[in-house]
Amino acid sequence: MARSRVKIAKTKTKTKAKPAERATPTSKVVYTTDAEKVTCADGHISSMKASPSWATATDVQASATAWATVTASLTANDVVITGLREQLTDAVGVQVTLRGKWLAARKHVLSTVGVFCAGSVELIEGLGFEVLTHAVQEITALTSIVTTPGSSAGEVDASWDETVNRHGFMLQHASDPANAATYSPFIPCTVGSFTLGGQVSAATVYFRVAAIDPSQPTHLTAWSPWVAGTAH
Repeated sequence: MARSRVKIAKTKTKTKAKPAERATPTSKVVYTTDAEKVTCADGHISSMKASPSWATATDVQASATAWATVTASLTANDVVITGLREQLTDAVGVQVTLRGKWLAARKHVLSTVGVFCAGSVELIEGLGFEVLTHAVQEITALTSIVTTPGSSAGEVDASWDETVNRHGFMLQHASDPANAATYSPFIPCTVGSFTLGGQVSAATVYFRVAAIDPSQPTHLTAWSPWVAGTAH
């Protein structure tokens, strides 16, 4: 008896579809400072223009052009800021000199008024001045300090009212008023101003001042509130 042959049909293997690409572009170039922002933009724009895809990537070209424009503006404004900082440094230096001249001029006027009036209360008051008395004035705690960037890099100026300056002042500075470990030692001051140097540019430093008062147990009035200052 003959065997029957069964023909088995071969099934075709289907080609597996290529998975869709889902890559997202990013940039790992550091861009913290303005100079780093400029370097980042210039580098990426140069790379894009060197790509074979650049000619057909019209939307990419438009966005790159806009990025280049704002980068150029960032660079130009940085030049303006640098120039203004230099002008500020010069102006602060002039102001310090003028303050000294103003104090000298005030002292000279009071001297000439004293000579002219020859002790006359009526003449002194008539010229718009007060008569100096020698009564003991109470030494009060200071309530405010004014800070400004110093005239040189790394400096901070602090000043305060020295009306009650009878024995001088004690100043203290700190990087963190909440942390006593950052407090400086007491710094004696004979006038109502102090310049702290050696700081990092744009660093924040805090100041407080107390007037020296021998009648107090600590020989000091209460401290003024801490006031922040920014280094030049």
